[in-house]
Amino acid sequence: MATDVWGPTRLNGVEVDMRDISDTAQTLAALAPFAEGPTTIRGIAHVRLKETERIDAMATELRRLGQGVEEFPDGLRITPASVTPAAITTYDDHRMAMAFALVGLRCPRHPYPRSRLRE
Repeated sequence: MATDVWGPTRLNGVEVDMRDISDTAQTLAALAPFAEGPTTIRGIAHVRLKETERIDAMATELRRLGQGVEEFPDGLRITPASVTPAAITTYDDHRMAMAFALVGLRCPRHPYPRSRLRE
């Protein structure tokens, strides 16, 4: 059985306060490189205290993918650029692994995230 995945032909950058939905911030950050225009995520200072320091982890891995990233105490701004394929570190955080696996849907040479997570 095959699974087809598709979406809009164009994504626009957004400016969003994700305080109430912070567990989805990594997903938005992983999609931001494919948007037209910057994506700004705010209101998530508390995610610095989750399984990993998630704001720093997102910024580090997005930069590894060649993205422009400005980090704030409560979030980050991602300025899209061409994606540079890279091995992504997941910091043993399942949300990092799931979110950055999405990059592989648009960047076929993107390797599976490096992780010690188990199935």
